[in-house]
Amino acid sequence: MDKQECLDAISILGAGGFLERYKPEIRKELRSAESKVVWIHGAGCSGCTMSFLSADQELLSTILERECIIYHKTLLEQSGFFVDGVLMRDPELDIEYYLEDIEKTGGYILVVEGALVEGPANSGRYCLIAGKSVRERIIKAAARAKVILALGTCASCGGVPGDRRSENVVRDFPGVIFRGAVERRIILDEHGIRKPVINLPGCPPKPEQIMALLALLLLDKIRFPEDSGLLDEYLRLKVIKGG
Repeated sequence: MDKQECLDAISILGAGGFLERYKPEIRKELRSAESKVVWIHGAGCSGCTMSFLSADQELLSTILERECIIYHKTLLEQSGFFVDGVLMRDPELDIEYYLEDIEKTGGYILVVEGALVEGPANSGRYCLIAGKSVRERIIKAAARAKVILALGTCASCGGVPGDRRSENVVRDFPGVIFRGAVERRIILDEHGIRKPVINLPGCPPKPEQIMALLALLLLDKIRFPEDSGLLDEYLRLKVIKGG
């Protein structure tokens, strides 16, 4: 199953048709996939996660069983860490220690769900995880990622948290790609992040769209910078535009 075959199938059959037609091959390749996903939430409702969990259950089971997702604050149970030989369990702390270890390694696919929280007064303190701003966490993880997937409308341009009726809200809750509907530049650029970004908008994107795109990334069917031409002007994969 080569890259062009996958892209042609998605273009002709749609994301759902592609997954159904190639499910055995996708599951087989996922079992030996080396790429991993780090999934971080910004400001949002976790609707993209719920959509993802509604995807094909066989493919979903394969992804979870093979530990293709190595960080997801909602989905992954944390086992704790040891202090002076004693196992400590604190969900807020455990998962952050774990993520810090992951970030040191790098080379993962970073999925950002939800808006990038910058307020108030550009401090990021509207949204904290274990005392750290989610903006700081996303930027730090993005710096070591090999590719970034902005999943859903909130991650794309701020969505509901970045409601356009107030300029202050738009400024405080941008997407990781765009700030509101007008400002079409990658917001991560402002933080010195120069990594390839794919945008899959939608509130939420359809389950089959999320699964198909993640499968392409996990199986290295899409690579950057050589496949940059597969994206449109809004950084959407042309054959899976979301919405």
